[in-house]
Amino acid sequence: GAEAAAVTAIIGMVTSVGDYFIADRPFVYAIREISTNTILFLGAYRGLE
Repeated sequence: GAEAAAVTAIIGMVTSVGDYFIADRPFVYAIREISTNTILFLGAYRGLE
């Protein structure tokens, strides 16, 4: 079987590209660990369907 868990807290430094982000087209996003540059999560937003 498979087991999944959710984390509700964010620990560490959070950075953003700018003050706001308009998602008016598909995009890919990633959460990475800075010191090792390891991608922890990779996702894609394809819009509202």
